[in-house]
Amino acid sequence: MKTNSCKRVCIFCGSRLGNSKVWTNSAKKLGSFLGMKSVTIIFGGGRWGIMGTIATSAKINGSKVTGVITKKLIEMENVIDDLDNLIVVDTMAERKAKLVELADILLVLPGGIGTVDELFDFWTKVQLGIDKKPILIWNINGYYNKLLEFVTVMTEEGFVSPGNSNNLVVVEKFDDLVFELSKLEL
Repeated sequence: MKTNSCKRVCIFCGSRLGNSKVWTNSAKKLGSFLGMKSVTIIFGGGRWGIMGTIATSAKINGSKVTGVITKKLIEMENVIDDLDNLIVVDTMAERKAKLVELADILLVLPGGIGTVDELFDFWTKVQLGIDKKPILIWNINGYYNKLLEFVTVMTEEGFVSPGNSNNLVVVEKFDDLVFELSKLEL
């Protein structure tokens, strides 16, 4: 029996909705699932995009939700009103560090440059042994296929060790995501 309980999930994903309803529908489904499990959500604090959709859905369904945002982003984005906790920091580096510090697992969904930056920043820390939290990528509709192909190229060319490329758990389907989260006692 596992003794570690994974109850705080950091969500890295888009602050935009993207061009397909699949992103929004997947975000609502995930938020609902996490809320019903009473998982604490740690996220970037913004109201918009699939990020805001997950947080709102999770909150409605029972999650506590913590947003971490920079002072500058508060000027640019609307923050969800009924967050359980809002942490305001000065820099994006502080934001990423706080997001990871507060979480037990990192869950990555489709997003843009910021999402990929957050993924690679944390993955580097895992590679260096600075942190050991699990990284789970929900590769909805093959969104990350090209990125994952590039990781394979980096590994084949000797720039990433095979052990480090195995630090990512990638799932395609929601049921597989639920299964991986259940292995982490979520």
